[in-house]
Amino acid sequence: MLKRAIAPVRNVFQSIARAGTAGYPPDTVRRLKILNVIAALIALTNSIYALQLAMGDYETMKPVVWINLVLSAIAASVPLTHRISETAGGLILVTAEFVALLGFTAYFGRSGGAPMQYLVAAAAPFVIFGLDRLRLVIAVVVGALGLHLLAWFSFTRSDAMLTVDTEMLNSLYAQSAVTTFGLIAASVYYAFSLAERAKAETDAVLRNVLPDSIVERLKANPGQAISDGFASASILFADITGFVALARFGASAGIPIQIRIGMASGPMMAGVIGTKKFSYDVWGDPVNLASRLESASTPGRILTCPECREKLGPGYTFESRGVIVVKGVGQQEAFYLTGRVK
Repeated sequence: MLKRAIAPVRNVFQSIARAGTAGYPPDTVRRLKILNVIAALIALTNSIYALQLAMGDYETMKPVVWINLVLSAIAASVPLTHRISETAGGLILVTAEFVALLGFTAYFGRSGGAPMQYLVAAAAPFVIFGLDRLRLVIAVVVGALGLHLLAWFSFTRSDAMLTVDTEMLNSLYAQSAVTTFGLIAASVYYAFSLAERAKAETDAVLRNVLPDSIVERLKANPGQAISDGFASASILFADITGFVALARFGASAGIPIQIRIGMASGPMMAGVIGTKKFSYDVWGDPVNLASRLESASTPGRILTCPECREKLGPGYTFESRGVIVVKGVGQQEAFYLTGRVK
């Protein structure tokens, strides 16, 4: 019931987050989604502030009401700016917010709590612009710090352009505190949730191409080469006879499908190949031998090497294939695996 009740809200929220992000790469989309969420929260909270002030003493609060409304409109239009560039919306929102906060401080003084909202810039730029634009991030953080100090020391209560009672100032300060904590918490939470989702997707892809134990080792020691030696292991190569002719005509052609298999045992290596596109592979003489035995096998049968026959033991029956010439190996005795001993 609860999921059904919140589903419409979640859909609206997701639509707002995705707005204007089409066409960008996944990493950029994640940052733009965070920016859209922050912009939506700013638009909502400033609209509420404007309504509260207008319902009180509109004539006195008219300048502040309109600053809130203009800032809300700018924040609401952020998704449209993504068409310009991936940084346009962030830069426009930061500039508008910084100017508006100075205006609020000038009207109410620092006791109104507006300078506190500059603290949002200590966290938000990192998730909005990304670490690949570190200079821009640092510039925004330093700018916010400078404006915070300027607003705090330049606009005491006696310097405020509007004279309001202590109760209203306390209310404004409380609202600023809630907004500041809310924006920081929302941006950090959403950034972590998107990062966790991306991590889960990456983890799922890795587990589709690599063994679970290898995935865990990669995660524990990223960048470290992973390779293991096995004193004795077995490998199997299989091929579907007539498969290519079937990629041309399809199953309706009536071509019989039979599997040809080659198996070999011995010492080999296994590990991860690649730095960006991973694959788990094995290599060594038994690998090459198994491939050659598969080629020399008969459709519907399994051809093995002597060591593989020895490891399977007396519980299986074999048929000698005789000595065959294996490319890259030379003469090699081979045996067909025919079944289990009854």
